[in-house]
Amino acid sequence: MFLDEINKLDLDFNNNVKMSLDINLIKIYKDFNKKIKDIENYNETLESDFDIDFFIKSYNYSKKMEKSIKNLKKLKKIKYRFNNTNVHINLYYNKFSKNNISRIINLINFNITLFESINNKTRDNVNINILLTNHKKQININKDNQLTKENINSGYTQFSHNPNENFIVIYRNEELLKVLTHEMIHLYDLHSHQRIHTKINTVIKNNNKFFSIYESYTEAFAIIFYTFYYSKQHNLDFKELLNSQVKFNYIQCAKLLYSQNIMNANDISNMNIREIKEETNAISYFLLKTCILSNLNKFKKLFNKNNGFELENKNRVIEFDNILIKSFKSEKNKFNKSLNLIKNNKLDNKIDNKLLKSFRMNILD
Repeated sequence: MFLDEINKLDLDFNNNVKMSLDINLIKIYKDFNKKIKDIENYNETLESDFDIDFFIKSYNYSKKMEKSIKNLKKLKKIKYRFNNTNVHINLYYNKFSKNNISRIINLINFNITLFESINNKTRDNVNINILLTNHKKQININKDNQLTKENINSGYTQFSHNPNENFIVIYRNEELLKVLTHEMIHLYDLHSHQRIHTKINTVIKNNNKFFSIYESYTEAFAIIFYTFYYSKQHNLDFKELLNSQVKFNYIQCAKLLYSQNIMNANDISNMNIREIKEETNAISYFLLKTCILSNLNKFKKLFNKNNGFELENKNRVIEFDNILIKSFKSEKNKFNKSLNLIKNNKLDNKIDNKLLKSFRMNILD
């Protein structure tokens, strides 16, 4: 969407992101391609009489979002079996094309193949609810209180005592496929759910009582996996796309900091200057995710074939936290360069207005 705009900006940091993690994505994609038609018991039904209030009651949506969800008039139920997993998709919508349904199904099946390969876990059921609203994620960098669910979040994963009843909810059309990958990482339990004290939460001063380091891990891997998949689907260069994702996210980080009146990244760790005020995990989704993507080489000792790619226990979380702190400290100059682009935009208008308002987390779709 913003690929051309990002490539026009002066964001040459003199280093290219290297996909140095020990994951054989090419082999996994080939395995997926071999199985792509191995869909069993496919069934699709259309309903117009259904109760959508369950979703309204189970999550704290904004009033605007709640109204849009209540206005969804159609429900398409899709069921099938892929790779010994039962997939259930409930798609609530007003208008949607068959091609987009195929895109969703193909990505779900790639993710099933991927996650079963890297963590050797299978799931009996994958349950996904998609509430197809047209709300965009946007930010006004000149206003306070911008780091909210309404401006940032697109979905959640609900866990129960019975793992087969766990389900995903995605409530925006924007970034649907990347968000689907993000939520499936949660669903497949690639990370722990244990609350562990992390140092990064004190290095970056903030007011979030529910700060989650796991969201930085989940969002970074979602970007890597989805960017790779997108590159294969569109016959594009994966490394170039990943570099564009990182450049884009530096701009998003600069918007976040600017909206908090932080004009120098060196002030982030200074409580006397200003703490970041967030109502959701914006720090993890943007700042920390970008640090991970820019420093993948530092994480390869933690995430590899021998040690696995999960963040499933306290020792690995502590090691991840320590690497993340080093990565964050090494990125401050790049954050400042991006901040300068935002600060100077009033004079030179180098940043397209749509790009300046967008608070997406990825540049694709």
